[in-house]
Amino acid sequence: MRLILAVSLFLSLSSCPDSCDHDYSDHCSVTAGVRTYGVHMNIEVQPGAKTTTADVEVVITRPHYGLSDDAVAQSSGHGHGALPPADDSPRSPDHKQEHPVREWEDPYEEEVKFKLHWSCPTLEKSGEVEVTVAAESATGKVEISDLPPQPQLTVYPWEFKRGLECILITEDEKTAQEREEQAKQGAPSSDDSDEDEEISDEEMRTEYRGERAFFIKKPAPEVKLSQIAVVAGNPDSYADVKVELLRNEAAVVAGDRSFDLDVEVKLPWLCEGVTPPLKSGDTHIVIPAGAGSGEARLIMPAQQAVKLTCAVDANAYIDSFIIGRNAKTLEFDIPKL
Repeated sequence: MRLILAVSLFLSLSSCPDSCDHDYSDHCSVTAGVRTYGVHMNIEVQPGAKTTTADVEVVITRPHYGLSDDAVAQSSGHGHGALPPADDSPRSPDHKQEHPVREWEDPYEEEVKFKLHWSCPTLEKSGEVEVTVAAESATGKVEISDLPPQPQLTVYPWEFKRGLECILITEDEKTAQEREEQAKQGAPSSDDSDEDEEISDEEMRTEYRGERAFFIKKPAPEVKLSQIAVVAGNPDSYADVKVELLRNEAAVVAGDRSFDLDVEVKLPWLCEGVTPPLKSGDTHIVIPAGAGSGEARLIMPAQQAVKLTCAVDANAYIDSFIIGRNAKTLEFDIPKL
């Protein structure tokens, strides 16, 4: 009896009535013959030079009002049979929360399929893909394989987005936005009806609505350091180092700003083995436009009575704005006297 009462209480508080009153009509999940569920989207983008792919995870959600997840679990029969804690606050839009659909909720029990539309407005590119959420699940996954390639690297403050903005939207959300736009322009809607009719559960239409923006970004170039030679001496030692700018593990080429513009590469070094450690000053080279790589001779400390262990890192700049760093520190030794 207590379990039945708990379920009844939860349904009365957390779901919308079949006929929404005017105070909550904009926030109910059932309106005018349409049962609406939310769609949350997680997007992982893998930018490429020729095409970009994205792994999309969708989660079907529904609203509930004023109940914690623990209370929802108890009232759905997964708690210890106790009633959910009392909620003295009114059921208002301010208390609306979202949770993934669970067992005993319609979209969880059946397989669900719906379309996702993507668009990159700047390039006027678009496409669509279908995602499936299996029965007894709230989550589905799909790959989008034909997105535009990564854009050219941006390095200046006014190029703040550093990427190509795209939109992923469910078909139902896209259709709803188009209807709203038509209504703003005064166009008649095919859904308009002069008469209110009672609609049974069998006639109820289900919609899945969600939208998410994402970016296709060009990753910063990697600065690769490799040792050519280390010569120990007195009053100075030196190390000849090759500096390369890589993109996706390949040398940068024409069309990449880190190839087409002058790049300053700062090469700070640190040698340990004595106290305090020995540090470099302003050590750098300039890789000229059209080169993509260069060689640097670093003036290092003189040989000591102990072995010195040295490490070199790199920061690459265009017009004083950092564009990339080395992924791996270059290490070498200066032998003792």
